[in-house]
Amino acid sequence: MDRLEIEEAPSVSNRLEFPHYTIKLGDLSVQWFHQVSQVTIASYGFLAGNMDVLSRIRGAWGAELKESASPQALDRKPCPWNPPCALDIFFREQLRLGKHGIAKPFTLSTENVRGNLVVSLAVFGFACDWMPVADHALKAALRNKVPWARLARNIFLPEFVVSDAAMLSFEGMPAVDETDQISIEFLTPMDASGFDPIDNPATVIGRLARRVDNLARWQDSKIDINWVHQSRKWKQLDYDVRGLIRTDFNRNSSAQKTRFTMGLVTGELCVEGNLSTLLPLLMIGQSCHVGKAAVNGFGRFKIKAVM
Repeated sequence: MDRLEIEEAPSVSNRLEFPHYTIKLGDLSVQWFHQVSQVTIASYGFLAGNMDVLSRIRGAWGAELKESASPQALDRKPCPWNPPCALDIFFREQLRLGKHGIAKPFTLSTENVRGNLVVSLAVFGFACDWMPVADHALKAALRNKVPWARLARNIFLPEFVVSDAAMLSFEGMPAVDETDQISIEFLTPMDASGFDPIDNPATVIGRLARRVDNLARWQDSKIDINWVHQSRKWKQLDYDVRGLIRTDFNRNSSAQKTRFTMGLVTGELCVEGNLSTLLPLLMIGQSCHVGKAAVNGFGRFKIKAVM
């Protein structure tokens, strides 16, 4: 019997570096694909919005993914498996574009829904091929690896019960009516390192543009756009920063064995002017957040037209 020949798929880094499509930003918003694993934990809703909880969930999820990872991935090296293990996809830098590493293809978020904690893991583009493993690991991590009692800070917690679980798929972003004024409401704080968004509000859009441009690669696409030209337009818009508030996030890093402080902004940013190019970017951004630590749940926002 002849040996079965299996055609080897392109590596993940090659697929990201040389995407199949070159498309306009508006077309990216139409074809944007992501899946969301939602897990509801009964009566834990008061923990929603706690950024330390989100950080612990991410760490626990990563620890669970290690249970089925290759030795190389565990050693923070490229996974040689075909396809690679999920730990490699979600926790290792796949490619550098200029001085920036390409964005990891997921975000985490939490919400309080009628007193219950809804944990959501969103995965983007072709990284959804690893969603079954990611979803299973998330449920196992929530049950076995998150230190809920410690995070509750001496508040009584009932027995851990997953009351609901769902897998949602989204293709395309809903169209937004043309408007010349919007508000960006931060549901979780945004990283404010580098340029302060209160002093330089156009940098919020610039960071979002970089993130969406990165994540487009996970959609097998490269955006055909002159970002320098667009950034000049964004700097000419009118920004009202009176609704923004500076804050900090302090936490211990067990991996780096140190304590660090992250400068943040939260609240609401209003933007006025010609927003035609900006709207598709903001619609995509609602699914993938903005700024550093987006994978930990920071920089989550929603937009609305201001009448």
